[in-house]
Amino acid sequence: MIVDVSYPPAYFDVSKNQLTGTISSSFGNLEVLSHFNAGENQLTGSVPESIYNLTRLKTLDVGDNKLTGTISENLRNLLFLEIVNMKTNNFSGTVPEAFGLMPDLRYLWMDNNEITGILPKWTFDFARMEEVTFSNNKLYGPILQGNVVLGTVP
Repeated sequence: MIVDVSYPPAYFDVSKNQLTGTISSSFGNLEVLSHFNAGENQLTGSVPESIYNLTRLKTLDVGDNKLTGTISENLRNLLFLEIVNMKTNNFSGTVPEAFGLMPDLRYLWMDNNEITGILPKWTFDFARMEEVTFSNNKLYGPILQGNVVLGTVP
């Protein structure tokens, strides 16, 4: 298939296709991309650093793959993200503080990974977030509502 890159797409969706291999770093060149969905495939490797150059991105969906590695703090470049789906992969490391800097983030799915560390305070900003899932990871710490501790994990 020949793609005319002089008119790059704003929306890219290849979800639910049994795709294998890695996510190409060349996606970072699609500066107008606002939606990237490669979820529910068999993709491996890590999320390329170039993805974090897509400053217009509103949706990042790489959920339900076999991706590995840590989630880069360069995520802070993606201030317009509204939806992030990274669930059911093999991501490790801690929850990036960069998620807390995204004023439009409403949905964050990080369940079924190998994420470790303390739950960041911003995960309890219920006025802003509509859905946050971190189930089946290795997180710990207090569960907060405002400055009140409601419980602890685990």
